[in-house]
Amino acid sequence: MRKYRNYEESLKARLVDSAYAKEYLAVALEEYEEDGNIEAFLLAVRDVANAQGSLSELASHVQ
Repeated sequence: MRKYRNYEESLKARLVDSAYAKEYLAVALEEYEEDGNIEAFLLAVRDVANAQGSLSELASHVQ
């Protein structure tokens, strides 16, 4: 039987790529601007921070 990764593992693997993470956050921001759901946006930020190592490591890449 084939093993499948769960959604969180798959997402984390994709978010390691900075270009993918940037697009992921851009979409999350667009959705926040449309519906005002700050919790969903903050969850996206947390997902990227976890994939990149930590929030401080993520911040070090911001220009």
